[in-house]
Amino acid sequence: MDNSQYFILEDESTRDEVLGRLKNGLPLTGDRKTAKKQLFLDTYDHRLYKKGLLLTYEDGCLMLRNTGDGSSLSLDLPADGGIPRFWQDFPEGPFRDNLRSVIDIRALLPAIGIDSRVTHLDLENEDGKTVAHLNFEDVEVGGDNTDKTVIHLLEAVPVRGYVEEFENLTRYISDLGLGPAEGNIFSIALGASGKRAGDYTSKVSVVLTPDMPSGEAIKIILKSLLETMRKNEDGIVKDIDTEFLHDFRVAVRRTRSALTLIRGIFPESVKEEFKTEFAGIGKKSNELRDLDIYLLRREQYTEMLPPALRAGLDLLFNIIVREREEAHREFALELASDSYRRSIDAWEKFLYEPEVPGVALPDADAPVIGLAKIRIRKRYKKALKLGKGIDGSSSDRDLHTLRIECKKLRYYLEFFESLFPTDEIKEVIRHLKVLQDNLGDYNDMYVQQERLKGYISKMNASESGGRESIAAAGGLISELYMKQKEIRSEFHGRFGEFAGVEMRDLFDNLFSGN
Repeated sequence: MDNSQYFILEDESTRDEVLGRLKNGLPLTGDRKTAKKQLFLDTYDHRLYKKGLLLTYEDGCLMLRNTGDGSSLSLDLPADGGIPRFWQDFPEGPFRDNLRSVIDIRALLPAIGIDSRVTHLDLENEDGKTVAHLNFEDVEVGGDNTDKTVIHLLEAVPVRGYVEEFENLTRYISDLGLGPAEGNIFSIALGASGKRAGDYTSKVSVVLTPDMPSGEAIKIILKSLLETMRKNEDGIVKDIDTEFLHDFRVAVRRTRSALTLIRGIFPESVKEEFKTEFAGIGKKSNELRDLDIYLLRREQYTEMLPPALRAGLDLLFNIIVREREEAHREFALELASDSYRRSIDAWEKFLYEPEVPGVALPDADAPVIGLAKIRIRKRYKKALKLGKGIDGSSSDRDLHTLRIECKKLRYYLEFFESLFPTDEIKEVIRHLKVLQDNLGDYNDMYVQQERLKGYISKMNASESGGRESIAAAGGLISELYMKQKEIRSEFHGRFGEFAGVEMRDLFDNLFSGN
Protein backbone atom coordinates (compact mmCIF):
# COMPACT_ATOMS: atom_id res chain seq x y z
CA MET A 1 0.00 0.00 0.00
CA ASP A 2 1.02 3.64 -0.35
CA ASN A 3 -1.40 6.51 0.36
CA SER A 4 1.27 8.52 2.14
CA GLN A 5 0.09 11.64 3.94
CA TYR A 6 2.10 14.84 3.69
CA PHE A 7 2.18 17.72 6.15
CA ILE A 8 3.73 21.07 5.23
CA LEU A 9 6.13 22.54 7.79
CA GLU A 10 6.33 26.32 7.77
CA ASP A 11 10.11 26.62 8.09
CA GLU A 12 13.21 24.95 9.50
CA SER A 13 12.41 25.92 13.07
CA THR A 14 8.97 24.35 12.76
CA ARG A 15 10.59 21.22 11.33
CA ASP A 16 13.03 20.99 14.23
CA GLU A 17 10.28 21.59 16.79
CA VAL A 18 7.98 18.93 15.31
CA LEU A 19 10.85 16.47 14.98
CA GLY A 20 11.76 16.95 18.63
CA ARG A 21 8.18 16.57 19.85
CA LEU A 22 7.65 13.40 17.82
CA LYS A 23 10.87 11.86 19.09
CA ASN A 24 9.86 12.65 22.67
CA GLY A 25 6.28 11.44 22.30
CA LEU A 26 6.56 8.36 20.08
CA PRO A 27 8.71 5.20 19.97
CA LEU A 28 10.74 6.23 16.92
CA THR A 29 13.90 4.52 15.69
CA GLY A 30 16.27 4.93 12.78
CA ASP A 31 17.19 8.55 12.18
CA ARG A 32 18.81 7.75 8.80
CA LYS A 33 19.70 10.57 6.42
CA THR A 34 19.68 10.45 2.62
CA ALA A 35 19.76 12.87 -0.30
CA LYS A 36 18.15 12.50 -3.71
CA LYS A 37 17.74 14.46 -6.91
CA GLN A 38 14.59 13.65 -8.87
CA LEU A 39 13.01 14.82 -12.09
CA PHE A 40 9.26 14.30 -12.43
CA LEU A 41 8.00 13.68 -15.94
CA ASP A 42 4.49 13.80 -17.33
CA THR A 43 2.58 14.82 -20.42
CA TYR A 44 1.60 18.45 -20.94
CA ASP A 45 -1.91 17.67 -19.71
CA HIS A 46 -0.62 15.54 -16.78
CA ARG A 47 -2.19 12.28 -17.89
CA LEU A 48 -0.05 10.21 -15.54
CA TYR A 49 -0.90 12.36 -12.52
CA LYS A 50 -4.61 12.19 -13.30
CA LYS A 51 -4.37 8.38 -13.31
CA GLY A 52 -2.63 8.33 -9.94
CA LEU A 53 0.82 7.62 -11.41
CA LEU A 54 4.15 9.34 -10.80
CA LEU A 55 7.08 9.01 -13.21
CA THR A 56 10.48 10.02 -11.83
CA TYR A 57 14.02 9.96 -13.16
CA GLU A 58 16.86 9.50 -10.67
CA ASP A 59 20.45 8.35 -11.18
CA GLY A 60 19.84 6.88 -14.64
CA CYS A 61 16.68 5.05 -13.61
CA LEU A 62 13.03 5.72 -14.38
CA MET A 63 10.44 4.78 -11.77
CA LEU A 64 6.70 4.54 -12.50
CA ARG A 65 4.78 4.43 -9.23
CA ASN A 66 1.09 3.96 -8.53
CA THR A 67 0.22 6.31 -5.67
CA GLY A 68 -2.89 4.31 -4.86
CA ASP A 69 -1.48 0.87 -4.10
CA GLY A 70 2.23 1.68 -3.93
CA SER A 71 3.18 -0.68 -6.76
CA SER A 72 6.01 0.40 -9.03
CA LEU A 73 7.99 -0.44 -12.14
CA SER A 74 11.58 0.60 -12.81
CA LEU A 75 13.65 0.90 -15.96
CA ASP A 76 17.40 1.51 -16.17
CA LEU A 77 18.33 3.77 -19.07
CA PRO A 78 21.52 3.51 -21.14
CA ALA A 79 24.23 5.89 -19.95
CA ASP A 80 24.68 7.33 -23.43
CA GLY A 81 20.99 7.99 -24.11
CA GLY A 82 18.46 10.54 -22.99
CA ILE A 83 15.00 10.02 -21.56
CA PRO A 84 12.59 8.64 -24.20
CA ARG A 85 9.76 11.02 -25.14
CA PHE A 86 7.09 8.70 -26.53
CA TRP A 87 5.92 5.28 -25.35
CA GLN A 88 7.15 3.63 -28.56
CA ASP A 89 10.69 4.84 -27.79
CA PHE A 90 10.83 2.56 -24.74
CA PRO A 91 11.97 -1.08 -24.87
CA GLU A 92 9.19 -3.64 -25.05
CA GLY A 93 7.87 -4.79 -21.70
CA PRO A 94 5.51 -3.89 -18.84
CA PHE A 95 7.00 -0.40 -18.38
CA ARG A 96 6.27 0.53 -21.99
CA ASP A 97 2.83 -1.11 -21.91
CA ASN A 98 1.79 0.82 -18.81
CA LEU A 99 2.92 4.12 -20.30
CA ARG A 100 1.20 3.42 -23.61
CA SER A 101 -2.15 2.82 -21.98
CA VAL A 102 -2.05 6.26 -20.33
CA ILE A 103 -0.03 8.75 -22.36
CA ASP A 104 -1.08 7.47 -25.80
CA ILE A 105 0.22 9.94 -28.43
CA ARG A 106 1.47 12.58 -26.01
CA ALA A 107 5.14 13.25 -25.30
CA LEU A 108 6.75 12.99 -21.89
CA LEU A 109 8.08 16.32 -20.68
CA PRO A 110 10.04 17.47 -17.62
CA ALA A 111 7.41 18.70 -15.17
CA ILE A 112 9.37 19.67 -12.06
CA GLY A 113 12.74 18.86 -10.52
CA ILE A 114 13.45 18.50 -6.81
CA ASP A 115 16.55 18.11 -4.63
CA SER A 116 15.71 16.53 -1.27
CA ARG A 117 17.53 15.97 2.00
CA VAL A 118 15.58 13.41 3.99
CA THR A 119 15.62 12.24 7.61
CA HIS A 120 14.01 8.78 7.89
CA LEU A 121 12.39 7.51 11.08
CA ASP A 122 10.42 4.35 11.87
CA LEU A 123 7.50 4.03 14.27
CA GLU A 124 7.52 0.79 16.24
CA ASN A 125 4.87 -0.94 18.31
CA GLU A 126 5.32 -2.70 21.65
CA ASP A 127 6.57 -5.83 19.85
CA GLY A 128 9.33 -3.89 18.14
CA LYS A 129 7.68 -4.17 14.73
CA THR A 130 7.70 -1.21 12.35
CA VAL A 131 4.13 -0.01 11.85
CA ALA A 132 4.75 3.26 9.96
CA HIS A 133 7.52 5.45 8.56
CA LEU A 134 8.18 9.17 8.96
CA ASN A 135 10.25 11.20 6.52
CA PHE A 136 11.28 14.78 7.22
CA GLU A 137 12.14 16.30 3.84
CA ASP A 138 13.87 19.59 3.01
CA VAL A 139 13.03 20.02 -0.67
CA GLU A 140 14.47 22.48 -3.18
CA VAL A 141 11.95 22.82 -5.98
CA GLY A 142 12.62 23.65 -9.65
CA GLY A 143 14.46 26.53 -11.24
CA ASP A 144 18.18 27.14 -11.41
CA ASN A 145 20.41 27.84 -8.43
CA THR A 146 19.15 31.40 -8.14
CA ASP A 147 15.49 30.57 -8.56
CA LYS A 148 14.77 27.67 -6.23
CA THR A 149 11.94 27.43 -3.74
CA VAL A 150 12.60 25.51 -0.51
CA ILE A 151 9.76 23.68 1.21
CA HIS A 152 9.80 21.55 4.35
CA LEU A 153 7.61 18.46 4.49
CA LEU A 154 6.73 15.67 6.85
CA GLU A 155 5.64 12.48 5.12
CA ALA A 156 3.81 9.76 7.05
CA VAL A 157 4.06 6.42 5.22
CA PRO A 158 1.79 3.49 6.10
CA VAL A 159 2.92 -0.11 6.44
CA ARG A 160 0.67 -2.88 5.15
CA GLY A 161 -1.40 -4.47 7.89
CA TYR A 162 -1.17 -1.55 10.31
CA VAL A 163 -4.01 0.73 9.21
CA GLU A 164 -5.11 1.66 12.73
CA GLU A 165 -1.58 2.54 13.77
CA PHE A 166 -1.20 4.80 10.73
CA GLU A 167 -4.47 6.56 11.47
CA ASN A 168 -3.38 7.10 15.07
CA LEU A 169 -0.06 8.51 13.84
CA THR A 170 -1.62 11.03 11.44
CA ARG A 171 -4.08 12.07 14.15
CA TYR A 172 -1.19 12.57 16.58
CA ILE A 173 0.62 14.76 14.03
CA SER A 174 -2.54 16.79 13.42
CA ASP A 175 -2.85 17.36 17.17
CA LEU A 176 0.52 19.09 16.98
CA GLY A 177 -1.16 21.79 14.92
CA LEU A 178 -0.23 20.51 11.46
CA GLY A 179 -2.92 20.22 8.83
CA PRO A 180 -2.62 17.50 6.18
CA ALA A 181 -1.53 18.73 2.75
CA GLU A 182 -3.59 17.89 -0.31
CA GLY A 183 -1.99 15.71 -2.97
CA ASN A 184 1.40 14.06 -3.26
CA ILE A 185 4.98 15.28 -3.57
CA PHE A 186 4.48 16.04 -7.29
CA SER A 187 1.46 18.30 -6.81
CA ILE A 188 2.96 19.91 -3.70
CA ALA A 189 6.22 20.69 -5.53
CA LEU A 190 4.34 22.10 -8.51
CA GLY A 191 2.28 24.26 -6.18
CA ALA A 192 5.42 25.61 -4.57
CA SER A 193 6.67 26.66 -8.02
CA GLY A 194 3.46 28.53 -8.78
CA LYS A 195 1.84 25.82 -10.89
CA ARG A 196 -1.03 23.43 -10.31
CA ALA A 197 -1.06 19.75 -11.17
CA GLY A 198 -3.68 18.78 -13.71
CA ASP A 199 -4.70 22.38 -14.38
CA TYR A 200 -4.69 22.11 -18.18
CA THR A 201 -7.71 20.87 -20.06
CA SER A 202 -8.66 21.28 -23.68
CA LYS A 203 -12.33 21.20 -22.68
CA VAL A 204 -14.48 24.29 -22.21
CA SER A 205 -14.27 24.51 -18.43
CA VAL A 206 -16.37 27.56 -17.65
CA VAL A 207 -18.99 28.01 -14.95
CA LEU A 208 -22.00 30.09 -15.94
CA THR A 209 -25.16 30.95 -14.00
CA PRO A 210 -28.64 31.00 -15.56
CA ASP A 211 -29.24 34.71 -14.87
CA MET A 212 -25.81 35.84 -16.10
CA PRO A 213 -26.07 38.43 -18.91
CA SER A 214 -25.57 36.77 -22.30
CA GLY A 215 -22.85 39.20 -23.35
CA GLU A 216 -20.83 38.48 -20.22
CA ALA A 217 -21.30 34.71 -20.55
CA ILE A 218 -20.20 34.61 -24.18
CA LYS A 219 -17.07 36.60 -23.39
CA ILE A 220 -16.23 34.16 -20.58
CA ILE A 221 -16.50 31.28 -23.06
CA LEU A 222 -14.41 33.07 -25.67
CA LYS A 223 -11.72 34.05 -23.14
CA SER A 224 -11.38 30.40 -22.13
CA LEU A 225 -10.93 29.38 -25.77
CA LEU A 226 -8.33 32.09 -26.36
CA GLU A 227 -6.40 30.89 -23.33
CA THR A 228 -6.38 27.35 -24.75
CA MET A 229 -5.06 28.63 -28.07
CA ARG A 230 -2.26 30.55 -26.39
CA LYS A 231 -1.26 27.62 -24.18
CA ASN A 232 -0.76 25.41 -27.23
CA GLU A 233 1.15 27.81 -29.49
CA ASP A 234 4.59 27.06 -28.05
CA GLY A 235 4.10 23.29 -28.24
CA ILE A 236 3.13 23.59 -31.91
CA VAL A 237 6.17 25.70 -32.79
CA LYS A 238 8.53 23.37 -30.88
CA ASP A 239 6.77 20.35 -32.43
CA ILE A 240 6.55 18.55 -29.08
CA ASP A 241 3.64 16.31 -30.04
CA THR A 242 0.61 16.43 -32.32
CA GLU A 243 -1.94 17.09 -29.58
CA PHE A 244 -0.85 20.72 -29.27
CA LEU A 245 -2.04 21.37 -32.81
CA HIS A 246 -5.18 19.30 -32.26
CA ASP A 247 -6.19 21.25 -29.14
CA PHE A 248 -5.34 24.54 -30.84
CA ARG A 249 -7.51 23.71 -33.85
CA VAL A 250 -10.44 22.62 -31.67
CA ALA A 251 -10.23 25.93 -29.77
CA VAL A 252 -10.25 27.81 -33.10
CA ARG A 253 -13.28 25.86 -34.34
CA ARG A 254 -15.10 26.39 -31.06
CA THR A 255 -14.35 30.10 -31.27
CA ARG A 256 -15.85 30.28 -34.76
CA SER A 257 -18.91 28.44 -33.49
CA ALA A 258 -19.24 30.69 -30.43
CA LEU A 259 -19.11 33.74 -32.69
CA THR A 260 -22.43 32.66 -34.19
CA LEU A 261 -23.95 33.20 -30.74
CA ILE A 262 -23.30 36.94 -30.68
CA ARG A 263 -26.02 37.87 -33.15
CA GLY A 264 -28.16 40.45 -31.39
CA ILE A 265 -25.61 40.73 -28.58
CA PHE A 266 -22.68 42.41 -30.32
CA PRO A 267 -22.63 44.13 -33.73
CA GLU A 268 -22.63 41.88 -36.79
CA SER A 269 -19.39 43.54 -37.91
CA VAL A 270 -17.59 42.07 -34.88
CA LYS A 271 -18.75 38.58 -35.77
CA GLU A 272 -17.84 38.86 -39.44
CA GLU A 273 -14.40 40.36 -38.80
CA PHE A 274 -13.23 37.77 -36.34
CA LYS A 275 -15.00 34.82 -37.93
CA THR A 276 -13.00 35.54 -41.09
CA GLU A 277 -9.78 35.84 -39.09
CA PHE A 278 -10.27 32.53 -37.28
CA ALA A 279 -11.39 30.76 -40.45
CA GLY A 280 -8.08 31.79 -42.00
CA ILE A 281 -6.08 30.54 -39.02
CA GLY A 282 -7.87 27.21 -39.09
CA LYS A 283 -7.42 26.77 -42.83
CA LYS A 284 -3.67 27.37 -42.61
CA SER A 285 -3.36 24.47 -40.16
CA ASN A 286 -5.37 21.96 -42.23
CA GLU A 287 -2.45 20.55 -44.20
CA LEU A 288 -0.34 19.92 -41.10
CA ARG A 289 -3.19 18.20 -39.28
CA ASP A 290 -4.03 15.96 -42.26
CA LEU A 291 -0.42 14.81 -42.44
CA ASP A 292 -0.30 14.28 -38.67
CA ILE A 293 -3.27 11.93 -38.94
CA TYR A 294 -1.53 9.87 -41.62
CA LEU A 295 1.59 9.48 -39.52
CA LEU A 296 -0.36 8.69 -36.35
CA ARG A 297 -2.12 5.89 -38.22
CA ARG A 298 0.98 4.47 -39.86
CA GLU A 299 0.93 1.27 -37.83
CA GLN A 300 -2.78 0.80 -38.49
CA TYR A 301 -2.33 1.32 -42.25
CA THR A 302 0.61 -1.06 -42.38
CA GLU A 303 -1.45 -3.81 -40.76
CA MET A 304 -4.18 -3.31 -43.38
CA LEU A 305 -1.85 -4.41 -46.18
CA PRO A 306 -0.36 -7.82 -46.96
CA PRO A 307 3.37 -8.08 -46.18
CA ALA A 308 4.28 -7.99 -49.88
CA LEU A 309 2.96 -4.41 -50.20
CA ARG A 310 4.33 -2.95 -46.99
CA ALA A 311 7.73 -1.92 -48.37
CA GLY A 312 5.95 0.36 -50.82
CA LEU A 313 4.03 1.92 -47.95
CA ASP A 314 7.32 2.74 -46.23
CA LEU A 315 8.39 4.71 -49.29
CA LEU A 316 5.05 6.52 -49.32
CA PHE A 317 5.42 7.49 -45.67
CA ASN A 318 8.88 8.87 -46.37
CA ILE A 319 7.17 11.32 -48.73
CA ILE A 320 4.56 12.16 -46.08
CA VAL A 321 7.26 12.80 -43.46
CA ARG A 322 8.99 15.29 -45.77
CA GLU A 323 5.71 17.02 -46.56
CA ARG A 324 4.89 17.17 -42.88
CA GLU A 325 8.21 18.83 -42.07
CA GLU A 326 7.48 21.55 -44.62
CA ALA A 327 3.87 21.98 -43.44
CA HIS A 328 5.06 22.36 -39.85
CA ARG A 329 7.67 24.92 -40.85
CA GLU A 330 5.05 26.98 -42.67
CA PHE A 331 2.52 26.92 -39.83
CA ALA A 332 5.18 27.69 -37.21
CA LEU A 333 6.07 30.75 -39.28
CA GLU A 334 2.39 31.68 -39.39
CA LEU A 335 2.14 31.61 -35.58
CA ALA A 336 5.21 33.86 -35.38
CA SER A 337 3.95 36.27 -38.04
CA ASP A 338 2.92 39.87 -37.43
CA SER A 339 -0.47 39.24 -39.04
CA TYR A 340 -1.29 36.42 -36.62
CA ARG A 341 -0.18 38.49 -33.63
CA ARG A 342 -2.25 41.45 -34.76
CA SER A 343 -5.33 39.25 -35.14
CA ILE A 344 -4.94 37.67 -31.71
CA ASP A 345 -4.11 40.98 -30.03
CA ALA A 346 -7.19 42.62 -31.56
CA TRP A 347 -9.31 39.70 -30.41
CA GLU A 348 -7.90 39.90 -26.89
CA LYS A 349 -8.56 43.64 -26.82
CA PHE A 350 -12.21 43.06 -27.73
CA LEU A 351 -12.61 40.41 -25.04
CA TYR A 352 -10.84 42.14 -22.16
CA GLU A 353 -11.19 45.88 -22.58
CA PRO A 354 -14.18 47.62 -20.94
CA GLU A 355 -17.28 47.79 -23.10
CA VAL A 356 -17.43 50.75 -25.45
CA PRO A 357 -20.87 52.41 -25.33
CA GLY A 358 -22.92 51.28 -28.27
CA VAL A 359 -20.90 48.10 -28.97
CA ALA A 360 -23.17 45.78 -26.99
CA LEU A 361 -26.75 45.40 -28.22
CA PRO A 362 -29.87 45.10 -26.01
CA ASP A 363 -29.82 41.27 -26.02
CA ALA A 364 -26.43 41.38 -24.28
CA ASP A 365 -28.23 41.91 -20.96
CA ALA A 366 -30.71 39.05 -21.43
CA PRO A 367 -30.18 36.00 -19.16
CA VAL A 368 -27.91 33.45 -20.84
CA ILE A 369 -30.19 30.52 -20.00
CA GLY A 370 -32.69 31.71 -22.60
CA LEU A 371 -30.01 32.11 -25.25
CA ALA A 372 -28.63 28.65 -24.49
CA LYS A 373 -31.98 26.88 -24.77
CA ILE A 374 -33.02 28.64 -27.98
CA ARG A 375 -29.71 28.07 -29.79
CA ILE A 376 -29.34 24.44 -28.69
CA ARG A 377 -32.90 23.62 -29.76
CA LYS A 378 -32.30 25.22 -33.14
CA ARG A 379 -29.11 23.23 -33.72
CA TYR A 380 -30.75 20.01 -32.58
CA LYS A 381 -33.73 20.40 -34.91
CA LYS A 382 -31.46 21.17 -37.85
CA ALA A 383 -29.34 18.09 -37.15
CA LEU A 384 -32.47 15.91 -36.97
CA LYS A 385 -33.76 17.29 -40.25
CA LEU A 386 -30.46 16.70 -42.03
CA GLY A 387 -30.07 13.21 -40.60
CA LYS A 388 -33.58 12.09 -41.51
CA GLY A 389 -32.92 13.17 -45.09
CA ILE A 390 -29.96 10.82 -45.51
CA ASP A 391 -30.59 7.53 -47.33
CA GLY A 392 -28.66 5.11 -49.50
CA SER A 393 -28.41 7.62 -52.34
CA SER A 394 -27.06 10.49 -50.23
CA SER A 395 -23.64 11.82 -51.16
CA ASP A 396 -20.52 12.09 -49.05
CA ARG A 397 -21.18 15.83 -48.94
CA ASP A 398 -24.57 15.20 -47.28
CA LEU A 399 -22.93 13.28 -44.47
CA HIS A 400 -20.23 15.93 -44.22
CA THR A 401 -22.90 18.63 -43.79
CA LEU A 402 -24.53 16.63 -40.99
CA ARG A 403 -21.13 16.08 -39.38
CA ILE A 404 -20.49 19.83 -39.27
CA GLU A 405 -23.95 20.52 -37.83
CA CYS A 406 -23.48 17.89 -35.12
CA LYS A 407 -20.12 19.42 -34.28
CA LYS A 408 -21.74 22.84 -33.83
CA LEU A 409 -24.43 21.30 -31.62
CA ARG A 410 -21.75 19.58 -29.54
CA TYR A 411 -19.93 22.87 -29.06
CA TYR A 412 -23.11 24.62 -27.91
CA LEU A 413 -23.80 21.84 -25.41
CA GLU A 414 -20.26 22.14 -24.06
CA PHE A 415 -20.38 25.94 -23.86
CA PHE A 416 -23.53 25.88 -21.73
CA GLU A 417 -23.03 22.57 -19.93
CA SER A 418 -22.76 24.24 -16.51
CA LEU A 419 -26.30 25.65 -16.84
CA PHE A 420 -28.00 22.26 -16.87
CA PRO A 421 -28.19 19.16 -14.62
CA THR A 422 -24.88 17.34 -14.93
CA ASP A 423 -26.10 13.77 -15.47
CA GLU A 424 -28.70 14.70 -18.06
CA ILE A 425 -26.55 16.92 -20.25
CA LYS A 426 -23.64 14.47 -20.11
CA GLU A 427 -26.04 11.80 -21.36
CA VAL A 428 -27.02 14.03 -24.28
CA ILE A 429 -23.36 14.67 -25.12
CA ARG A 430 -22.55 10.96 -24.86
CA HIS A 431 -25.23 9.99 -27.39
CA LEU A 432 -24.19 12.79 -29.71
CA LYS A 433 -20.55 11.72 -29.51
CA VAL A 434 -21.44 8.20 -30.68
CA LEU A 435 -23.02 9.68 -33.80
CA GLN A 436 -20.12 12.11 -34.26
CA ASP A 437 -17.58 9.30 -34.10
CA ASN A 438 -19.39 7.52 -36.92
CA LEU A 439 -19.58 10.64 -39.08
CA GLY A 440 -16.00 11.63 -38.28
CA ASP A 441 -14.59 8.21 -39.12
CA TYR A 442 -16.52 8.19 -42.39
CA ASN A 443 -15.15 11.60 -43.34
CA ASP A 444 -11.60 10.57 -42.40
CA MET A 445 -11.82 7.56 -44.72
CA TYR A 446 -12.92 9.83 -47.57
CA VAL A 447 -10.20 12.44 -46.99
CA GLN A 448 -7.48 9.80 -46.73
CA GLN A 449 -8.54 8.11 -49.96
CA GLU A 450 -8.53 11.41 -51.82
CA ARG A 451 -5.05 12.25 -50.58
CA LEU A 452 -3.74 8.84 -51.59
CA LYS A 453 -5.21 9.30 -55.07
CA GLY A 454 -3.29 12.56 -55.24
CA TYR A 455 -0.05 10.80 -54.34
CA ILE A 456 -0.64 8.17 -57.03
CA SER A 457 -1.21 10.84 -59.66
CA LYS A 458 2.19 12.36 -58.88
CA MET A 459 4.15 9.09 -58.68
CA ASN A 460 6.31 7.74 -61.47
CA ALA A 461 6.27 3.95 -61.75
CA SER A 462 9.64 4.00 -63.52
CA GLU A 463 11.42 5.64 -60.58
CA SER A 464 13.08 3.54 -57.89
CA GLY A 465 10.37 2.15 -55.65
CA GLY A 466 7.66 3.93 -57.62
CA ARG A 467 5.84 0.78 -58.67
CA GLU A 468 5.80 -0.58 -55.12
CA SER A 469 4.52 2.72 -53.70
CA ILE A 470 1.72 2.91 -56.26
CA ALA A 471 0.70 -0.66 -55.47
CA ALA A 472 0.74 0.05 -51.72
CA ALA A 473 -1.28 3.26 -52.11
CA GLY A 474 -3.79 1.46 -54.32
CA GLY A 475 -4.13 -1.37 -51.84
CA LEU A 476 -4.63 1.07 -48.99
CA ILE A 477 -7.30 2.97 -50.94
CA SER A 478 -9.16 -0.31 -51.43
CA GLU A 479 -8.97 -1.14 -47.72
CA LEU A 480 -10.08 2.37 -46.72
CA TYR A 481 -12.99 2.21 -49.13
CA MET A 482 -14.19 -1.08 -47.64
CA LYS A 483 -13.86 0.39 -44.15
CA GLN A 484 -15.79 3.47 -45.26
CA LYS A 485 -18.63 1.28 -46.56
CA GLU A 486 -18.73 -0.56 -43.24
CA ILE A 487 -18.93 2.72 -41.32
CA ARG A 488 -21.67 3.97 -43.66
CA SER A 489 -23.71 0.84 -42.98
CA GLU A 490 -23.64 1.66 -39.25
CA PHE A 491 -24.88 5.23 -39.70
CA HIS A 492 -28.63 4.67 -39.52
CA GLY A 493 -28.31 2.68 -36.31
CA ARG A 494 -26.23 5.41 -34.68
CA PHE A 495 -28.49 8.18 -35.92
CA GLY A 496 -31.59 6.24 -34.87
CA GLU A 497 -30.36 6.13 -31.28
CA PHE A 498 -29.62 9.84 -31.32
CA ALA A 499 -32.97 10.76 -32.89
CA GLY A 500 -35.03 8.30 -30.83
CA VAL A 501 -37.86 9.05 -28.43
CA GLU A 502 -35.62 8.83 -25.35
CA MET A 503 -33.27 11.51 -26.64
CA ARG A 504 -36.09 13.73 -27.92
CA ASP A 505 -37.74 13.63 -24.50
CA LEU A 506 -34.42 14.45 -22.84
CA PHE A 507 -33.89 17.42 -25.17
CA ASP A 508 -37.43 18.65 -24.51
CA ASN A 509 -36.98 18.41 -20.75
CA LEU A 510 -33.65 20.20 -20.76
CA PHE A 511 -34.09 22.86 -23.40
CA SER A 512 -37.79 23.73 -23.58
CA GLY A 513 -38.91 27.23 -22.57
CA ASN A 514 -36.81 30.38 -22.64
